Amino acid sequence: MKNVKLDFQERCDEIDLYFSFVEKVAKRGSKISFLNGKSEKIERDLTKTLKANGFIILYNLVESSITKAIEEIYIRMKSEKVTYDDIKEGIKRDLILHLKNRNNPDTFVSSVNVIAEDIIEQCFSSETLFSGNIDARKVRKTSEKYGFSSRTDNRKTRGGRELKTVKDQRNDLAHGVFSFQEVGKNYTEKDLLKIKKQVIAYVSQILDNIEIYINNREYLK
Repeated sequence: MKNVKLDFQERCDEIDLYFSFVEKVAKRGSKISFLNGKSEKIERDLTKTLKANGFIILYNLVESSITKAIEEIYIRMKSEKVTYDDIKEGIKRDLILHLKNRNNPDTFVSSVNVIAEDIIEQCFSSETLFSGNIDARKVRKTSEKYGFSSRTDNRKTRGGRELKTVKDQRNDLAHGVFSFQEVGKNYTEKDLLKIKKQVIAYVSQILDNIEIYINNREYLK
């Protein structure tokens, strides 16, 4: 989990820089200065676009970080040569679901030597784990399936409720339901900073929970 947490922190630092920039340019009368000495006033519509883009950046943080943490569970099981019979029922069902959805059974058959061990590696697919739809509800369902805790400090995370806001706004932007300006106009800089703070706190604590789960080998039945 060390690399997962390092990547998470690097992404958080990038997000902090971005939101700090948005906060500065959102101030009325803000200007951008160029190297040639000229400056240009920042239009309000551009600020709306920048604010909306914050939801995409935050969503990428959430899905990437939690997906990589789940991958770490499989990496640990593979390194320990854990077999299908050794793991919890929820993980077994998840693997069978992944196997059912495989497009090419021939590839699976040709890549498996010892099925009790290889099925864990061959059936898991990080690409289809969340597929653009991760929020706190999805995290809780995943935690129930795998057996790690989804509990967080509600004072800091508000139960991860803002993950749904981020997911919904990101999907609306990705699918063209609303324009960036339409989304951005509905949130103040203060709103976005509050959402960012709660989302980062929630993901950080979920990563801690998964790390404890892996260290205690709680994937075993």
